[in-house]
Amino acid sequence: MIGTAFNAQQRYKMKTGTYATKWTSLDVAPANATANAFYCTKGSQATGCGGENGFEITLGTDRVTAKRTGPASAPYGYSLIRMYEGNDVQTHCVPGADATADDDDLVCRDYLGLEEGEESTLLSAPTAGGTQQG
Repeated sequence: MIGTAFNAQQRYKMKTGTYATKWTSLDVAPANATANAFYCTKGSQATGCGGENGFEITLGTDRVTAKRTGPASAPYGYSLIRMYEGNDVQTHCVPGADATADDDDLVCRDYLGLEEGEESTLLSAPTAGGTQQG
């Protein structure tokens, strides 16, 4: 869904000169999307994504972020982040900074195809104008 939002944002910017901050502004908005910056893959669009295993996908002015959500017993808190433009438009997987960090690191490494202990800038949040990791 990050790739779909990324492509829709490129089309939106070509038409308007800016990036959309609400899902309903995009030409590929899910049918149950509301006029919010976030979209819940599970849970209520009106009250937020908490308590359901899924993702809260947020449209920012320079990036799209998918944060893993779930009940308190869920073992993950990582985020997938993709910048809209610049030198680094690859998807980053950023482990959570709390008790889930070790599990998140394993999930992110698997997602990115990295071996345990292998270093990569894709394991940290991207910055505008950052360099691309090969």
